[in-house]
Amino acid sequence: MKKERDAALTTINLCQQSVLIRVLLLSQALGLLLVISPINSQYDFLIVWSAVTFSCLWVSIVSLLLSCVITKALRVKRAYSVFLIIFVVVALVTLVFSYFSFPFVSGSGVISDMTVTDFVLKSVGVSIIMTLVGALYLSMYFESIERINAQANAELDALHAQIRPHFLFNCLNTVAELIHVSPKDAEKSIMNLSGLFRAALAAKSSSTLEEEIELTKQYLELEKWRLAERLSVHWKLPSEYPAVYLPVLTIQPLVENAVKHGIEPGVYGGKVSIEVNIGNKWVTTIITNAINQDFSPHQNGAGISILNIERRLQYFFEGRANLACFTSENEFRVKLTIPYGD
Repeated sequence: MKKERDAALTTINLCQQSVLIRVLLLSQALGLLLVISPINSQYDFLIVWSAVTFSCLWVSIVSLLLSCVITKALRVKRAYSVFLIIFVVVALVTLVFSYFSFPFVSGSGVISDMTVTDFVLKSVGVSIIMTLVGALYLSMYFESIERINAQANAELDALHAQIRPHFLFNCLNTVAELIHVSPKDAEKSIMNLSGLFRAALAAKSSSTLEEEIELTKQYLELEKWRLAERLSVHWKLPSEYPAVYLPVLTIQPLVENAVKHGIEPGVYGGKVSIEVNIGNKWVTTIITNAINQDFSPHQNGAGISILNIERRLQYFFEGRANLACFTSENEFRVKLTIPYGD
């Protein structure tokens, strides 16, 4: 998994909205520099500005779209190959565009002293220089993305390493207590624990929403055997789960916090509610637990776990997920919102 992620960092994907926006903004900025240059001072500013910015806009759009299609069709992702394709495509698009636009531009009187050959060669030369500047800018942009992703992956691995031992340690404690209380239930709990071990030690860094819910159910069964009547669990789940992926061990630690720091300290225990709502573009998971007077979501490491989960979600969903905590007089609620279907 890590090798695959590292390999992905050396690739370039032109078919991104962020790349399109940056290319268009850069083309307009370079076009404006050409317009205000001294060589164009003898012509009407509005005429030159309209012609240059219009040309830069459409040459950039067409070139980027063609480059995107070509790199995707040929499965080209290496920086050297991508930029070579960009240079060739921009030169060809500029050649065709300038050739067919020459009659309209020459009619304005701005280039009355140029032949079509001179105009095409000059246009191609300027576009190559502008493409070189754009390529340097894009290379710096993708390098910054690589550094951010590398740092995020390193921190994500560290956060996984923090959560998994904590999770397994608590499960083993539960089984150890059940051996003395009810050997038969302890045998059943070991079967559930084997599934929890597989999930916690899995090499993959993500799981489906349905897998996360099943993992949480197995954990609650272990706690239910240990806490008995003191723990009441209420589920509100959809009949079908969409194909939503999220970091491994996201929901279970949140439920574990609810049990360990909201239910277990109370003399009479309490109820934990897990509700999953499926929207058009968002999946919302709400975890609610009863609290006692001395409850604090940040006590005994609970806050660290919530913070880690929040950071993992931000890395995984690139800032589009949200994890919010709410405390009222009688309950503590965690609301997890993640995108899907984009």
